[in-house]
Amino acid sequence: MMEHDDLFRRLWLVAQLQAAEFGLGFGDDCADHVQDFIDMGISNMLADQDGHIEDAIRIAYAENALRTFVLEMIMEARRLGLDELREVTFHHAFGFLCPIWPFCPPKNRAGSTETSPLSGADPYSPWPTSPGSLRGTETDEGITI
Repeated sequence: MMEHDDLFRRLWLVAQLQAAEFGLGFGDDCADHVQDFIDMGISNMLADQDGHIEDAIRIAYAENALRTFVLEMIMEARRLGLDELREVTFHHAFGFLCPIWPFCPPKNRAGSTETSPLSGADPYSPWPTSPGSLRGTETDEGITI
């Protein structure tokens, strides 16, 4: 896996290029949020190592997820008539797209954030894989919390 700083530079460039493709940049109130978002994604990538998935695939997955996130910000900026990406566009994309790996850890139905889409585990399984994250009991009607 690449070093944290190299990944950060690469992903920040991906975000900037995606915005620039549509004639937009990041406002000061937004750039910090996006950079923190990228930093969180890198931390999740580094913590969620899987020897079965090559680093190049994991990095490509993260780049595409980030492009999707920035595109959602761009669409919101257009809807609002903004000439740059602002904090409001970041919060819109975050609320609309998260959980998006690696930037927002996925949650399975029981609320666990212990799996990623690249881990081979099913993030939509009804029961968490670790006993400590069990949040409810099963009944005939489903899960009770």
